[in-house]
Amino acid sequence: ENERRWMELDESRTWLTLLLVAWTMAIMVAWPKVIPPKYQRVLPSSLVAIIFGTLWEQFVHRAALGISTRTVGGTEQLNGSLPRWHVPQVGKDGEWGVIFQYAISLTFVGLIESVMTLQACDEITETLPSVFRSNQECVAQGVANLVRPEDT
Repeated sequence: ENERRWMELDESRTWLTLLLVAWTMAIMVAWPKVIPPKYQRVLPSSLVAIIFGTLWEQFVHRAALGISTRTVGGTEQLNGSLPRWHVPQVGKDGEWGVIFQYAISLTFVGLIESVMTLQACDEITETLPSVFRSNQECVAQGVANLVRPEDT
């Protein structure tokens, strides 16, 4: 049941999935043309498509047609707890260079993601972007990582 395989063209599930994709694409294209802009800010087409897809899967696939949908819990059991923070044991001739490379890469990914989120919020709220606010966000994230590294 949990074996991964390609969907076959002669299965009804394949055609229902393609129909869902077509509906989603139609919503994404038609919603901005039909709904006034002031309502699009509250209910964007992507959110409408997600809600539609969720309802379609729940009420058409599962309830009406009895087609099962694989979920994360059905694929792999989720049990146990989160790992505890600890300092990794690296020998004297350890791979510190590799560790620092990954640390620096992840730092920059986090900073870029944070600044991009700030810019997206500025666009949504129609606030003028500010270099000071971007720098403030980066410094705040760095201080937070120093104070609570286990939460990053």
